[in-house]
Amino acid sequence: MYSFGIESMRNVEINGGIVFAVAGASILNFSYGISANEVINIRVDKSAALFVEGHTSALNPNIKVSNSLAGAGWKNLAGQAIEIEASNTPRSLDPDPNNPYKRVVFPRHATILNPPTAISGLKYTGSQQQLINPGKAVGGTVKYAIKTTPSTPSADEYIYDNDNLPKAADVGTYYIYYMAKGDDYHLDSEGTNYIEAKIGEAPGIKFDT
Repeated sequence: MYSFGIESMRNVEINGGIVFAVAGASILNFSYGISANEVINIRVDKSAALFVEGHTSALNPNIKVSNSLAGAGWKNLAGQAIEIEASNTPRSLDPDPNNPYKRVVFPRHATILNPPTAISGLKYTGSQQQLINPGKAVGGTVKYAIKTTPSTPSADEYIYDNDNLPKAADVGTYYIYYMAKGDDYHLDSEGTNYIEAKIGEAPGIKFDT
């Protein structure tokens, strides 16, 4: 017996939406997320998301994939995540037939639905003050990094989220960078964005600059 998530006899082009092709364990023989009786090519566009999983392997040996977005595959023995680069050339995603990918994922990017906004009118109090109103993401969680100069943060600097918003105490301008950290079905958001938040001097208090 065989088990297929999708069986096809022709090329497949996925231009949008989210497609899941999952095949469970088969009693006998093979189980593929996508299978074909002859060579077919699958093209994954940037506006799409494709998740393929099979008990034997995600794709049978006749499947070749070209993809406009990056993805990842998991080998069935090592369980190691393998990065799949974007490529316009259809190629097999089972480089080792003895250890094929059990799962192949081409997810969309998470996006910022509502950007954070700076809290205006902050004045020095000597205590930590929340600098921004939280943003909202689709497909992930909004993460923030705080800088005192406009310089792109490293991934490790995005330590704040909507449950722990950036704060500061000293007078000055703060650059709050934000991004959407993708969930299990999305990549991280693209691009670098920031807003400025300011803490001004308190009335009657003058700071040397």
